[in-house]
Order: sequence, then C-alpha cells, then structure tokens
Amino acid sequence: MSINANNQKVASALQRNHLSLPSMVKKRDGRIVPFDLSRITKAMENAYETAGEASGYKQDLVQVVANLLAMKDQDQDTISVDT
Repeated sequence: MSINANNQKVASALQRNHLSLPSMVKKRDGRIVPFDLSRITKAMENAYETAGEASGYKQDLVQVVANLLAMKDQDQDTISVDT
C-alpha cells in the first residue's frame, strides 16, 4: 500500500474520533510550513529499513504518532518539530 493510501486511512481514523492534525509546522530554523504526514511516514519507513526490518514501517505506529499529534495542543493549529 502506498504512503498516500496509508495516510488517507490515518486521516479517516482521526476524523472518526473528531481529531485533526495540525495544519502547520514550525521548523527549527523558525520557518512555518504546511504539515505533511507523508514526511513522518517516510521517516518511519526509512528508520525501519535502516534497522533492517524487511517489512518496512508499521502503519499502526504511524497512526499512534498521528493520534498523539492530533491530541497535543488541540487549540493550536501549528506544532513545533521540537515538541
């Protein structure tokens, strides 16, 4: 399954729970850019590959990370990469 298809599943699960991901991210250099779940998904996939996991990244972990991001600071639309 592609990253985009997996991310759509994550977004659907969040919507069912009345949660949403932040729309913006504050980078370490201070820039504010649009939030992109595929960057997190790709980073997790790369970490699994580097660790020698043949099965690739685990979609359940992507969902957990997305849930945590969605629950954190629900009143804010921007999240920092350092949080």
